[in-house]
Amino acid sequence: QRLHGMMIAEQLIGAQGHDIIGFTPRPNQAKAWTAAALLHGAIHVLFFRYRAAVFGQEQFCFGVLDHSTKRATGRKWKEAKASFAFARAHSDIWLAPIKSKVALIYDTENIFAWQAQPQS
Repeated sequence: QRLHGMMIAEQLIGAQGHDIIGFTPRPNQAKAWTAAALLHGAIHVLFFRYRAAVFGQEQFCFGVLDHSTKRATGRKWKEAKASFAFARAHSDIWLAPIKSKVALIYDTENIFAWQAQPQS
């Protein structure tokens, strides 16, 4: 079993915005993003907001359930369930040990090193 992996802490599933309602993911877009995250090394995916806030800074950040969506209903609820079903059905793939011949490491220390001593 994989010992290392990343967590996607705020996977978008609904419209996002703070002072106005912004981008709304298309139907099944969150499912595609979830599949891509799992297949690129994520071992945990959490959707941003279960239910949309009714007041405050994030009242225009919609979640799995919108303001008027009843629990366990709605398009995004079904999409979240489908995402988790996909993860369960294909866990042998995304939890498989990583076998790589090459590793690409990109972090702040490496960025600084390449800036301080650039290579051809």
